[in-house]
Amino acid sequence: AHWMGHGEHNSIQYEEEELIVPRTGAKKAEKAPYPIWRILLITIGMFGMEFPWSFEYTFYTPTLRELGVPSWVASYAWIFSPLAAILFVPVFGSLSDKINTPIGKRSPFLIVTTLVSCLAMVAIPLVVPLGQAIVTTSNNLAVVLVVTAYLILDFSNKIYEEMLRALIVSVLPGSQIATANAMYTAVSGLGSAMGYLFGYVPFTEVAMYGVGIAIFVPCAILSLVAAREKRYKPTKEEMLEKAQNPKGIKNVLRTLKSFPPMFYFLMFTQLIAWMGLWPVWTFVSDWMGETIFGGDPNADPGTTSYDDYTAGVHAGSLANGLMALVNVIFSFCVTPMARKLGMKPIYLVCHLISGSALVLCYWASKEWTAVALVTCGGFAWSVNGTFPYVIICNYIQLKDRGLAVGLIYVTTIFAQIVVAIGFGYVISLTDADISITLLMGGISLLVSGGLSMVLTMKQPDKETDSKLS
Repeated sequence: AHWMGHGEHNSIQYEEEELIVPRTGAKKAEKAPYPIWRILLITIGMFGMEFPWSFEYTFYTPTLRELGVPSWVASYAWIFSPLAAILFVPVFGSLSDKINTPIGKRSPFLIVTTLVSCLAMVAIPLVVPLGQAIVTTSNNLAVVLVVTAYLILDFSNKIYEEMLRALIVSVLPGSQIATANAMYTAVSGLGSAMGYLFGYVPFTEVAMYGVGIAIFVPCAILSLVAAREKRYKPTKEEMLEKAQNPKGIKNVLRTLKSFPPMFYFLMFTQLIAWMGLWPVWTFVSDWMGETIFGGDPNADPGTTSYDDYTAGVHAGSLANGLMALVNVIFSFCVTPMARKLGMKPIYLVCHLISGSALVLCYWASKEWTAVALVTCGGFAWSVNGTFPYVIICNYIQLKDRGLAVGLIYVTTIFAQIVVAIGFGYVISLTDADISITLLMGGISLLVSGGLSMVLTMKQPDKETDSKLS
């Protein structure tokens, strides 16, 4: 499919080069490095978006469970957003390549998705009482409205996430991609951590999402202002090059064929790795409420069983928050550590730690033991959010990195579908034993760590980026 930044992706590079260093003759000027504070502001939009997005991963499954939806059916409810992303995110990516507005190519989509996500957050606290008021004999309508509201939020956030990622890869020089992606992962993880920790406190849904909107909107504005996208004006050389290149699907297929085999093996490794992390975000809150705290989501409100389940859900939010904090802290360390020790050993050790911890969750029975084991998942989260986007800069030409970023990202979507369907089916075979999903996730991380030994991992530099360009 035609992903973000492909086709006219390099045009953003040239426009930014003109703003920084005028070109002379036919030789392309090398982009000047960005100040760290500006990179931080460009990525800050992810902090604002991740903060309320974490509420979905904490409360979506428990909300469905409280409405009487079985665990394995609630797992299937997670497939709608990734399916929509596979079908339509490439379309939006292609549109962002083709449009040319006074505020650039990506900014219009970032603005629209910010507004859509905010509208979804307004709707989520209202859909259950609305559905129950319209249909008083069952929760069927309430379930449909809950799934729809969360689908809109998740899908809109996915577009925002990938547009911002493509923008970062486009405007920054190759020598700063590693730093930018580490910072992107750090602010993203910090937003998740703060959101999950905020979810540990028993606020109402209205208060939670109200705070989420109040944080997301200013961060999104700061990100747009720092990026300063402008209308693209192609040079004669670029117009001639574009005219000589094949268009449409033929160009995409030719580009895909030019990618080295290592890149596709990287995609496969990433698919397995994200299959290890998705069970944490999807099932931990329900697992804590039912397995660790022994609660019942279908018990009457006010009963001990219901209160235990609710306490477990909030403890699951705490566990995810601590995991996100590990992700944030390690994101600041991972780049200098990789420069000294190499990327491969860091990748392997992080997956061994996180994978082993999730495997041990299968036998956990105490609250703080479970929280500590889940927290260890942050190591694998950090390297999977950083390393792949660094590796592609050594092997993929500048003009094709938007497509490469999209293909790496699509592995997270397919992993979510596999977890929702495959792991959900396993739950249906094991009498709703949610612990099995964390065991399978841990095994996936261990397998991914082993597969990574086949990969060639190098830190990009200016010379490599110049040669590829």
